[in-house]
Amino acid sequence: PGWRRAPTMLSMPRRARDAAPCLSLMLSGLLLGMIPVHALPLLQASNGAAASHPGELHGVRASGAELEQPSAVMGPRQMHSIVREWDVVQNLDNMVYRYFTVLQVPRGSPFAASLAETTPEPELWVFARTGTPPHANAPSKVVMWANVSTDGPLVPSTAISPQRPVRDPSVSHNFAALFTGDGHFLCGGGEYRGRDILPARELRRLAATRPDLVAHGIPEFLERLRRIGRKRMQYRTGVIFRRAERRDQVVVPPRRRLSTSAWTGLEHAGSILGSHPGCVEARSKNFTYDPSTGRNSCEFDGRISLVEHRGQLFAYFRANVSNRKSHGRYVQVVHAPGPEGPWSPFELVHIPEWPVEAGNIYFAAVNRNPADPETLLALLPANDGQGRAFVGLAVSVDGVHFSPMHELISSFAAPAGRTTDHPVDGIVVRDGMAYFWIHQNVPGVCDATDAAPDARVEVKCDGPQIVRLGVSLDKLAELTTRLKARLDAHDHVGSVTVLSSDA
Repeated sequence: PGWRRAPTMLSMPRRARDAAPCLSLMLSGLLLGMIPVHALPLLQASNGAAASHPGELHGVRASGAELEQPSAVMGPRQMHSIVREWDVVQNLDNMVYRYFTVLQVPRGSPFAASLAETTPEPELWVFARTGTPPHANAPSKVVMWANVSTDGPLVPSTAISPQRPVRDPSVSHNFAALFTGDGHFLCGGGEYRGRDILPARELRRLAATRPDLVAHGIPEFLERLRRIGRKRMQYRTGVIFRRAERRDQVVVPPRRRLSTSAWTGLEHAGSILGSHPGCVEARSKNFTYDPSTGRNSCEFDGRISLVEHRGQLFAYFRANVSNRKSHGRYVQVVHAPGPEGPWSPFELVHIPEWPVEAGNIYFAAVNRNPADPETLLALLPANDGQGRAFVGLAVSVDGVHFSPMHELISSFAAPAGRTTDHPVDGIVVRDGMAYFWIHQNVPGVCDATDAAPDARVEVKCDGPQIVRLGVSLDKLAELTTRLKARLDAHDHVGSVTVLSSDA
């Protein structure tokens, strides 16, 4: 009851239901036999039927997250009972993407394709990192698709290649974006390393010839050096923010997509250095030790999430609280009135009942809660270090203290403490429903080889895909109320032990 199911699936036995998308794909291939395979990068499956199979569910509780009445099964994964519908909207085989972001373009704004205040469907902008397989890095860039439909794939199949708004490999590594309350498009990203591998005389020459770039921390000169062969450089620019005021500053016309980077033309709006007070980085000094401060600086190696809340801009970053690859990934946050600052000191977020040092939270995708404007909603890819992995959901009132996580959908524990699935950063609201996207079987995670011998996990993944989960706003409001009650039950007192870099 309450589930939306495709009528043609109702009478099928379970094995036939599971095979239905494959059969549909085979039929499509027969009908489109004259089209070569390489011309069909998009394979959109039929709507999934999130049905109740009590006999197949174990109702286990992953450490640090509650799994309440998991009444839906999607292949080997289990979903929380609030999920009303799900769709496999995108097959990403042979596509190297990671860290998706979905933004709902404000209707009637200078960024909308149409100036009409009412349109049949909300327009989405989609961003993703791409680069060298399998991790989409080294070097990486950000690709963007505009005019994306809520019901369609996040990576549209078009004859025109996607535009590349950001080509700087440092910025694209952890890129984040949002539409701000004052009517701007804000985006940012960038790495920070404590050491410079470039010779000091080369840095002095750059400072003398391009003082404007060095003074503002703009990394274009590093990209230029990379192009002429200096590949072992380190970034000291940190996270840089830029803003736009209208659509044509971000959405590049098709004829210019292959030669233009929109990022370089946007207004500089502030920055955060890895040496910012309070930043937690416990990894090896070989990567992060900053001789100017005598302590580790933050590299900003994980993805960033931006959200506005209570008149403040919150930025969520990776916090490495351990020097061991198999565990110790967590989340830290700073906030400011705007990207220009002044930024508060970094502080670790508080998530009750979570084993911080033993587990991993790969990043936090934090957005306004569409069911309760007084709270933030975070989706967190989590691995508890005991073989359990999932995408957790938590809420916060102040942006720092979060409720205990509820398991939205189960995942698989991967090597080096990772999880095979990543939430897409962004929530879209339509017709009384809130939609979340999950990037399942992320390339470079299942086949990772950088785990310690005692942390390697045998994981067999299917092809990468994007799944859309639909939750009614009423059910999300009920869950939010319960999570807020759990949040109020904790006194927000406590500390997290940060292991030394020699641990």
